[in-house]
Amino acid sequence: MSDGTSRHSDASLVEIAREGGMEAMGALLARHLPVALAVCRRLGADGYHAEEATQEAAIVAMLQIQQLRRPDRFGAWLTGIAINVWRRLLRERFRDDWSWEAIQGGRVEVHAAWYSNPEWAVVAADVSGRVRDAVSTLPGGQRDAVFLYYLEGLTTAETADELNVGKGAVKTRLFKARSTLRHRLREEQKEDKMSALGNNGSVQVRVDGVRRARSEGDGRQYYLVTLQEVDGERRLPIWVGPFEGTAIALQIEKAKAPRPLTFAFMADVLKASGTSLREVRIRELVEGTFFAVAVVEAEDGRQEIDCRPSDGISLALATGVPILAESGVFTASDKHLATHVHEPLQEAKYHDEGSVGEAEIAAEVTLRWPDLER
Repeated sequence: MSDGTSRHSDASLVEIAREGGMEAMGALLARHLPVALAVCRRLGADGYHAEEATQEAAIVAMLQIQQLRRPDRFGAWLTGIAINVWRRLLRERFRDDWSWEAIQGGRVEVHAAWYSNPEWAVVAADVSGRVRDAVSTLPGGQRDAVFLYYLEGLTTAETADELNVGKGAVKTRLFKARSTLRHRLREEQKEDKMSALGNNGSVQVRVDGVRRARSEGDGRQYYLVTLQEVDGERRLPIWVGPFEGTAIALQIEKAKAPRPLTFAFMADVLKASGTSLREVRIRELVEGTFFAVAVVEAEDGRQEIDCRPSDGISLALATGVPILAESGVFTASDKHLATHVHEPLQEAKYHDEGSVGEAEIAAEVTLRWPDLER
């Protein structure tokens, strides 16, 4: 926290934040989020869900800062939001909505320690302003669903009742809103981000391997996919989910499945439709999330289709096309990893005792395949 903000009271920081002061908002979050996190943990939330609750609480606070009646009570207000979010997560633990992270695909994980870094807290304040502006431009139905579900903390059923529509309609609106926001925010930041990354063209990379660390106390498992520069020494680590990591491991090991695997099926569909995949390119790293495109050739010309890096990598392995990475992404990844040294961003863990590679991951799956043939 800078000297300029550390001397301010919560009330004065709130007033500055309401006028668009990004550093003030960042200072408030850095000052009070650790307390909110501790409270959620005392309520019984495990590490992952406590962090999820505080992260969402931070976004809600940034979006609703104008509605705070007692600026001197910002800390208690923020903690109350976190508690409400945690209660909603507890009620909906098994809901089937996709998370923002799942939609993005490959990403660099960011945990609660993120908020103790003033620089990143300031970035969060800037992002919140962009989010507020983007939400305000959504179609009325999507905008109402976003506010009720994400900002008011209502469940899908409660949101449906408020809007007098079915739960399916709410899920559709939320999905469309997330897609629109993701595209709009990315396009808005693309020029600045790519300039900051120092983009100097793309280079060909190969999949160096997939590894899984041994399971930690919270039971969560991450898969590390490493891309290696073909004609150089640079490496690009991408953390993906279990399904995506397993799919890539099976592709590397050229596993013979009793039934067509998803990406082999996709490759056959492309071929049958007269469309060919030319390359997959890891295009940028924005706020800890990797973005990629699949370049396809069809009758009406060449097109770039947005895709999750993990999906693009799997399809590239299934079709044998090259995988490219923008040069600036390597620099951005190195900077991000240097800043976020907390879990799970420790590559050494994926080579420790108890970790496994693509051969072992694929074997775990193929050993179960004979059962499918009975």
